[in-house]
Formats: sequence, C-alpha cells, structure tokens
Amino acid sequence: MSITIITTPAKAGRFHASISGRHVGTFRTPLLSAARALLRDGVDPSTAITLLHSGATFDALRSTVGVAAKLTVKEDDAGRQLPHFVPYRAFAGHAVSAQPRRPSDSPSLHRPPQHRAPHDFAEIAGTPA
Repeated sequence: MSITIITTPAKAGRFHASISGRHVGTFRTPLLSAARALLRDGVDPSTAITLLHSGATFDALRSTVGVAAKLTVKEDDAGRQLPHFVPYRAFAGHAVSAQPRRPSDSPSLHRPPQHRAPHDFAEIAGTPA
C-alpha cells in the first residue's frame, strides 16, 4: 500500500495537504506533518508515502510514514545554513509514537501520557553512527 499526499500552495510558505481528496491539514512541511497525522490515525509506519505537488507529473518526496514522522526541517533565519532534516521533537503532550495507536494507548485520567524520546538522527536516516 502507498499513500500519496497532494499539496497546493497556501499562504506564507505553507501548503494544503490532501489524501484521496480529504484535507489533512495546512503545513510548512506537508510530507512530514501529514505522516505524523497518519500515525495518529493508526496507519502502519512501514507504509510508503509520497508527496506530489498539484499539477506536477513527478514525485517531490518519498519516504515511509514512520521515518517521515520522525523528521522535521530546520531553517537558519540568518541564512548561514541551508534547510536540512533534523529529528522531530514534539511539544509536551504532542509526542508521536512510532507505533500505530491502539485503544489501550489512549490517555487516561489515571495515568500520565507516555512520551518517547527522540531517536538519534543517524538511526532515523538509516546510516551507521
């Protein structure tokens, strides 16, 4: 199974992302952000994911849901460094597990949410450390 995300420009460097005609969200990093949304919806992390700009005849980016969900893009405001992939660090209460959500994983009033520590970038990228 493969999932294709179609993007259209929004405002201020953001993109509307849709899957099979369903709007997923408006993001600065549509492939990576949509992958996190898909994980929250229970999609298998090994599922292939592709980003296609609306009207284009070629893929812009490809990954798996699990790998893409673990990454974000870092930009240097001073322009000294090109944008590059870095490990995604969720805000408190928004951590995304690498596993699909199961009913037993739902937050409870009787136990605090469990947050996973970010993985080493070399592990995420699949390169030896």
